[in-house]
Parts: sequence; C-alpha cells; structure tokens
Amino acid sequence: MRSRKFLLALLAAVLALPLLAGTPVRRVFVTRHGQQPGEESKIKGDVYLTELGREQASLLGKYLKSKNFKGKIYASPYLRTVETAVYAGKEMGLKVYPEPRFQERVGDHRRGKDVPNTPNLKNGGHTLAMLKEIFPDGIADDAKLPDNWLLTEPEDYKTTHSARLMKGLAEVLKEQPEGDVLIVSHAGAVTGFNVGFTKAGCKVGKGSSWNCCLYTYGVDKDGKYSFIDYTIDFIPEDKITGNFAYKNNPEAEKAFKASKNYKDKKSKKSKKSKKTED
Repeated sequence: MRSRKFLLALLAAVLALPLLAGTPVRRVFVTRHGQQPGEESKIKGDVYLTELGREQASLLGKYLKSKNFKGKIYASPYLRTVETAVYAGKEMGLKVYPEPRFQERVGDHRRGKDVPNTPNLKNGGHTLAMLKEIFPDGIADDAKLPDNWLLTEPEDYKTTHSARLMKGLAEVLKEQPEGDVLIVSHAGAVTGFNVGFTKAGCKVGKGSSWNCCLYTYGVDKDGKYSFIDYTIDFIPEDKITGNFAYKNNPEAEKAFKASKNYKDKKSKKSKKSKKTED
C-alpha cells in the first residue's frame, strides 16, 4: 500500500515539473490535398477532388483521429484543399477554416522562372458564402475569408513563398494559443514549409509530396519547432497518388489518364504553356 502511494506521489511530482525546452506541447500537421482533377466547379480552373481523392482525405482524417488530433483545421481556399479538409474533418467531427495565408504560390518554378502562370482562377476564387453553400456542414461558423483572397504576385518557393507560409503559421499559432493545427495546402506549400522549418533550425525528415502525405512537427513552450514524423502509410499503396501519377498501380494510372477530366486538364495546361512561351 505504501509503495503504491509513493509511486502515485512520485508521478504527481513528475507531472508538476515544468516542461523542458524542446519538449513539444502542441503539433502542426502539414498535408497536400487529395487527388485531382475531379469535376470542374462554377469557378473556372478550380476543380473538385476525384472519388479517390475523397477516399484519401477520409483516410487522412481517420489517421489523425487515431493520433488524437485536438485542434483546428486550416485549408488553402482552393476547392481541392477545402474539400480535402472537409472530408478529413468529418472523420474527426471538426469543421474547416479556409485560410488564404496557406494558399498556392504564384509563379512557375518548373520553368526556371517566376512567371505569373497563376492566378489560374481568372474570376477570383470561391468566396466564403460559396464554400458554405458547397459544404453546408463542413465550414466553421466563425470562419472568415476576404472575397479578394487570391494572390497575383509571383513568389519564389524557396524564399518569398516559404516566408509567407511560416509567417502565416506563426500568426495562426498566436491566434490559436492551444491545441493542434492541421494545414491542408498544395505540393509547393509542403516543400515551402519544409524549407521554412529547416531555416528555423528544424531537421526535417525526407518524404515525397504524395496526395494527402502528412508531415508532423512539434512546437515547444518557447515556440521552437521540431520534426516528428512523415507518413503516407495510412493510404494503401495502390491508392497513393501524385495527382496523375500512381505509386504502384499502373492500370489505375492508365485508366485515370484516359479520363475526360485528365485530358481536359492537360489540354488547358498545354494551351497555357504555349501562351507563356509566346
């Protein structure tokens, strides 16, 4: 009996000790949207997820629930990212905050220069009212989103884009002083965050930017970041994609590339590339 009381007292004393610097007190999860392009929306260029993309998002939510996620979900206001966040949020009983600070970058780094290949939404993006109409049970009641949220100035993904993302994260952590944070963004943002965390002194583990891949970072009591984990293991290997590319399912990839949505997307990209070269 005395031994048990002693152990309980010792446990209480340990729990009462102040957290050491470097010990994570909250987590930041960064993910890419699910597979796209699905059907075209009312906003030209802003597409829904595919059915597989929705399944990937639901699996992401189930995984986060198993990891006891407690906090808020923030999503780039593009349709594919909001939809990913909504499907993940459903699995956890959480609603989504569309967040322009985590939106896609402007500029085509693959062509070796920051040309304004975006905004690819010529008439602006979905407004908060439009997103609430599309996802009536998925958007947080207290969410805010300016109508003119779409960026127009080119960003370099290793400098200005990364800096914007990290600044946005710091602001969100200040606005939401407790709990976990899930950021649903784009492939470029996943890379941008990795660059930003590395510059902040965090040793980031390697991982590929598959749809719904998940990076986990810790934040200690002093606001210092640490790398915790990278995973895509919650998605079956034959359902892991990088939009058009499948990790280990050549038949599904061939079928997807034969679909109308894929052909329409490739056709639009080809026309846009030709205009840029001209």
